[in-house]
Amino acid sequence: LVYVPGNHDMQITAEDFNAILPDLFTQARTEGVDGMGEYSPVPQIFIEHGHRYDILNAPYIGKNGVDSISGSILPPGFFISKLQCANSMQSNSQNPLEAAKSQDLSELNYNIYWEVLSQLLGKDDVATMTDGMTETYTFADYAYSTSKLYAGIDNPEEQNDGWTVRCQRNKAEFVPPVIASLLSGVFYDYCDSMGLNLLNNTDLGARIVVWGHSHAPKFFVSEERGEKRVHVNTGCWVDGRIAGSENTATFCKITVIENVYTVSLCRFSIDANGEGQVEEISSVTLE
Repeated sequence: LVYVPGNHDMQITAEDFNAILPDLFTQARTEGVDGMGEYSPVPQIFIEHGHRYDILNAPYIGKNGVDSISGSILPPGFFISKLQCANSMQSNSQNPLEAAKSQDLSELNYNIYWEVLSQLLGKDDVATMTDGMTETYTFADYAYSTSKLYAGIDNPEEQNDGWTVRCQRNKAEFVPPVIASLLSGVFYDYCDSMGLNLLNNTDLGARIVVWGHSHAPKFFVSEERGEKRVHVNTGCWVDGRIAGSENTATFCKITVIENVYTVSLCRFSIDANGEGQVEEISSVTLE
């Protein structure tokens, strides 16, 4: 078993895992970067969670940590999750993802996105009590790019906390435009566009890129640089809110036989007799 951290468990360290589950996992972590990991069993395959290119969810190290808290890496997306959970328990208001789709995307920027969420999720104070953040923060403290927590986060030119230097600290292969990165945290097509760019337009070297993050299973085959390449989004095991309940329990399978790579997107289900079965959704072979 190989464990690759994602944005919901970026605070869990290698030492934490070794203490809780000793000798059970091999940990695939990005050297020198907390909250990130990648796994390449062979050079042709590259696996990561996919939050490195999402401005809302990539590890944030700025101002010596959030609000000058040494070692804090919590990004704005941490607060989105807390607000969305609190809101869903209190009301049946419109899903923020659906509401965002109704906005004019050409006008969308970091602060407009947060303003949309503020109207949908409310402006209650948030007490995190984690990662050294013991204060109670208001919506304005963490929502906007001018806030005390994330000032300048959406400015590619800002040298201490901006998006470009943040990507460099997280060892990203490229720096996506802020608007595209922002949308990648909202719409799964934009999320996978990051994976396709990583696959086809960088010096990564792999011909197979696998990740998840958006919770929506996707399978892309392209012909770049005279060779077939594939990007697979594994989807999510349990979350049917984004891509629909029929798209849960999906996963990627890669088999290698004498330098022939077969990449498949699969779905697990249990039939009427209680037997588990695997359906192959999409598949491609690379030599």
